[in-house]
Amino acid sequence: MFSGFGLKFFNLDGTSTHHMINEIAYKHALKKTKKNGFPGIISLDLHSGYYGPDGKWSKPISKVSDHMYNPATDTGNAMNNAIESYKIACKQLNSANKLEKKLGNLACARGLHFLVDGLTPAHHIGHKILLGRGGADWYDPYWNRPKSNTYNVIFMPHGKFEKKCAFYMFMHTKKIKKSYAKFRQTKQLKAILDENELKNFIKKQALKIRMTGIYEKFLSNENIKKEVIQELFPEMIYTVEIYIRSLYTRSALPQKPHKYRDKIAKTYKNLKEKIPRIKIPILK
Repeated sequence: MFSGFGLKFFNLDGTSTHHMINEIAYKHALKKTKKNGFPGIISLDLHSGYYGPDGKWSKPISKVSDHMYNPATDTGNAMNNAIESYKIACKQLNSANKLEKKLGNLACARGLHFLVDGLTPAHHIGHKILLGRGGADWYDPYWNRPKSNTYNVIFMPHGKFEKKCAFYMFMHTKKIKKSYAKFRQTKQLKAILDENELKNFIKKQALKIRMTGIYEKFLSNENIKKEVIQELFPEMIYTVEIYIRSLYTRSALPQKPHKYRDKIAKTYKNLKEKIPRIKIPILK
């Protein structure tokens, strides 16, 4: 999905579809819940959009197949990366080391990025190639540049689909939120603690999205607005919510009691007992 824009002196990460999906899912997953050291949504957004795995700094160390997943052939590493990041995050967030915990925030964000990529219909097409140059190890006829490396991917069908989805998300956020609120009422919302079960779940969700044929409809120039708002985004947000719930349950630690909490409570109780109750007569 669209990751926003990043320039030298400012960025427009707020336009990132990754961010908007994360924010809706996060709000539902951890509503009225103590965070207990779990990463906040600002921290997750910071490292899951343009300054995450899609950023220029990440290009030399990543491959195209890291962001792809073909549910029909079970190839591509997006879902595997999401689970690997999940494992790392659970370990680091439970660490007593402060630096490890900060790295755990990064692992959470990366996991969410790869998950959303793996659920995106435009990432479900193609296959891995062994003779690709650099990180270009994935063949997708709707993504590969037809002219040269200077030809921007956003002008290819893959990029156009993601731009259209980003436009719908940005312009119809309220509708998508309402659609998702209704959608999740009939869904199982429990955390999945077993890593293999979670992996199977997110892969099944990707296959379910692939079977809708929404990308094929887009390629045939059909109107996909209704499907994107009422079907695609709710399914993606639901999967992300379960992922966040699972991460939180595995990694969020109970807060340590305040050093003077008991003493403050005792003092407050004593003061309350000593203060006389004043009765104010009600004038009739």
